[in-house]
Formats: sequence, structure tokens, C-alpha cells
Amino acid sequence: MSEFIVTLMLNMIADFFTAWAIAYPFMDRKAFSPMTPQIARSGWMPDIGPLSSSVLLMLAAVAVMWFVFQRWRAGYEWRITGQNSLFARLGGCDVRGNFMAVMLVTGALAGLAGGLVVMGGPHRFIKGLGANYAWDGIMISIMANNGLVETLIYGIFVAAIQTGALGMELITNVPSEISQVLQAVLVLVIVATREYAAVAFDRLAARRQAKERAA
Repeated sequence: MSEFIVTLMLNMIADFFTAWAIAYPFMDRKAFSPMTPQIARSGWMPDIGPLSSSVLLMLAAVAVMWFVFQRWRAGYEWRITGQNSLFARLGGCDVRGNFMAVMLVTGALAGLAGGLVVMGGPHRFIKGLGANYAWDGIMISIMANNGLVETLIYGIFVAAIQTGALGMELITNVPSEISQVLQAVLVLVIVATREYAAVAFDRLAARRQAKERAA
């Protein structure tokens, strides 16, 4: 938890650093606001109909990470280390090494996501490009209970809500902030329902075992 909070706080430092970088050394002198020059057209992600080809790389990244976590020994150790570091240490896992590896892999995935946003969108870095992706990612991972496939599903669902909120505001005059309220309610309902169901199943299993022993 300490690393979790510290890395979130470092996001502000990174945000201000990039704001300085695009306002001074990397600023496009022809632009009217801080931004970098456009990248070369050879670095643009082509569109596939209404979608960007970045979606294919996203799906490929999900497939690779699923294979690593479900089929490789390293992925198993990463999962065990995250779920119970004491059990992992007693089982012979290198807890510190696994922790560092996970930090590096997830950081690389975040960098890939940022690169795809630039290559598939404005083709340059502008202030506020990352929006609230970090916080949205945390919210989605909580809803998905850290499951890879579930994260993909909930991520698409939340993206649809946020994108649809903009059109809804233009057409119906309903404030787009309603999407934030909806997301907050969904998180509470999904997490609370999951935890309550887990407790209920545990109680049923305990009662069943008690009856079997009594019989």
C-alpha cells in the first residue's frame, strides 16, 4: 500500500515535469499553446474503419499478459506474491525480485498505452493528454478484482460510459458529470455484491461441513 500511494503521488511530479518539457525544450514554436511537434506520419497508427489499430495492440498486450500470468512460472509467482507475500516467501519465491519485475512490466504497459494514445490520436503530446487514466485504471481494476479478462471488459464498459456522456451532454443537455456518479455507484454495487456473495458462500460451505460432521 505504501508503494501504491507513493507512485500515485509521483504522478503529479511527472505531470508537472511534462508540462515544463512541452512548454520549453520540446515545445512546438508554431503552436499557440504548449505541445510538442507532431510525430512523423510513419509513426501514426492507421485506422480500421471507425477504430484505431491501437485496439489490436491492446488486445495483443492483454493476450500476452494472460499467457504470462496463467502459463508461466514467473506469472504464478507474481500472483502469489501479490496475494500473500508471506506464503510466497515461505514457498521459496523471490518476493523483492518479483515485486520489482511487476513494477517494471506494469510501467512498460503504461508507457505502451501512452505511446498508443499519441500515435493513434493527436500524434503529439499535449497537456492533459493522459486525462484521468491512472485513476480510471485503479477503479477498473477494483471492479475487475484484478482479473485480466475482467479488466478488459470493464475497461471497455467504462470507456463507453465516458464517451457516451459527451454526446449525451450535447444532445440532451444532461451534464456529463452524471457519468462519474454512475461509475461511482457501479463500483460500490459491484464490489459490495462480490464481497457479500463471498461471505454468503463461505457461510453456506461452513454450514454444509457442520451438517456433514454432525451426520
